[in-house]
Amino acid sequence: MKKNIQYILKGKFLVKEDAYRSWNFIVFITILSLISITSSHMMDRKIRKITKISEEIKELKSEYADIHSKCMKMQLASFIKKN
Repeated sequence: MKKNIQYILKGKFLVKEDAYRSWNFIVFITILSLISITSSHMMDRKIRKITKISEEIKELKSEYADIHSKCMKMQLASFIKKN
């Protein structure tokens, strides 16, 4: 057991005759890790963008409601002046 750990820690499995299998696996795991990290960053960026757009929508809805109520008051005032 102790020899296996030393064998791995010293990296001897990377320089033996059939080391290409180990290197293939290491490269494969590295590529998967990079894909995972990239995907995570892209997801975070999209979440931030969605949050920003949602806040803009809330602001625009409140602005619309305010302008709509002002418009209704103006129409009511002009209707009262006519009568």
